[in-house]
Amino acid sequence: MATLIQTIAINNARFYSPIGYYLEEQVTGNEFYVNMEVSYRYNTASRDDLTNTLNYEQLYAVIAQVMRSKRALIESAVEEMMDRVLQKFDFLERVEISIVKIDPLFGGDRANSKIQLVYEKE
Repeated sequence: MATLIQTIAINNARFYSPIGYYLEEQVTGNEFYVNMEVSYRYNTASRDDLTNTLNYEQLYAVIAQVMRSKRALIESAVEEMMDRVLQKFDFLERVEISIVKIDPLFGGDRANSKIQLVYEKE
């Protein structure tokens, strides 16, 4: 018997956040794109009912709350998002979260940096 897995994603949610290693970045802020993808076993009992799915507004709310906090490292933001999502939705089989920093201060022309964590239930 096959198992259906549903995936829900937030892609390229744009934030201007006080995250950065240098104090000036925490004061002036930086531009980021956040991606979150979660997967879980799909219940086909009621196909057109919000209780049969995970409301992506709840995922976005976690992202937005974390991105408001002043911090030095993007890694800590990704870790906090992962912790919050796994606490709130303990049925998730897989979670992938990445934060892309647009034009970091290392002098590259149109360069981005990316931090990503992936959780897979054993």
